[in-house]
Amino acid sequence: MYKRQVEADTLREVLEKVRIRLGEEQENHSIASGSTERLIEMMLDDIQHRYNEKLSLSDYARKYHLNSNYLTQVFSSRVGQSFTESLIGKRIEIAKELLKETDYSIVQIGEMVGYEDYFQFSKIFKKHTGNPPSAYRNCAKLTKN
Repeated sequence: MYKRQVEADTLREVLEKVRIRLGEEQENHSIASGSTERLIEMMLDDIQHRYNEKLSLSDYARKYHLNSNYLTQVFSSRVGQSFTESLIGKRIEIAKELLKETDYSIVQIGEMVGYEDYFQFSKIFKKHTGNPPSAYRNCAKLTKN
């Protein structure tokens, strides 16, 4: 009798884990199949609020069981630019504000907006603004005074 009770308890635990896992899969599937629009909105929200983290379109595709090429195409057609361009744009926007309004070092600002490597940050910043971060800061301070 005791053995059957243990087996029943173990079976209940296993069934509960399966139920939870199926619920998670169903939620992911509903986003993947039901509304890519909702997923795009979630991705844009993540860019707005989690720009300093490592975000990648392939992670979203994997999580929601979508082909990354498909998700790239859908995101670009709905937003007008790629996921990476959107993320970089947000990072540069925040970096420009920090360079103008704070005395944080350029290395610190790069890290604050999601770049672990100063040289990568500086290169991307210059590509998008036409100036390296230090020149941008100097120019911003001159026009501020």
